[in-house]
Amino acid sequence: MKIKSILTIIISIVCCFAAQAQERSLLQDFTQALKANSELVSTIQCSFTQTRSMAVLANDVTKSGKFYFVKPSRILLQFNDGDHIKMTEEWFEMKSKGSVNTIKVTANPMLKGLNTILSACMIGDIEQMMRGFEAKVESGAKEWLVVMTPMRGKANSKISQIELRFDKGDMSLNSMKMAEKSGDYTLYRFSNKSFNKAIDAKLFNVGE
Repeated sequence: MKIKSILTIIISIVCCFAAQAQERSLLQDFTQALKANSELVSTIQCSFTQTRSMAVLANDVTKSGKFYFVKPSRILLQFNDGDHIKMTEEWFEMKSKGSVNTIKVTANPMLKGLNTILSACMIGDIEQMMRGFEAKVESGAKEWLVVMTPMRGKANSKISQIELRFDKGDMSLNSMKMAEKSGDYTLYRFSNKSFNKAIDAKLFNVGE
């Protein structure tokens, strides 16, 4: 083997290890920042928009409303049109056009993934958030970007990729995009956030 070829291989190996080391460093920095800030937060209230993009629809469907979170995993997306999505550790309830459907979170992989990822983002549980995924972290000027891809063989998963963007100032979640294997996706954007304000526990009651 020529010396030039050997040098090329060595340089490629060194660059690969350097890139891996940088990725580990970014992940460590992100993890530490998220954990530190999440420990200070017990509740979150904010505005949100939900954008649903489906191949069968000519245009994206966007709805807005209020988002509520109470540690460790109670979540409410209250849409302005009266619909809602409620999630607890065990239950998922959706109200759409006056019809209410309540099911076990574990009965649907997409719902379970949504509950797990959102809750883990809010409480800074990195291990839970990335369980079953390969994660890549990028650092921007104002945001952290975390791209999560399900590991090969993850049972019954409809998710092809999840993109999470966190505000670098307070490490709160700015957006979450859940892309499905079909090419459809759901995008949530969060704004006007307030932290640690009292939230009525009755908001999270299901089946009532």
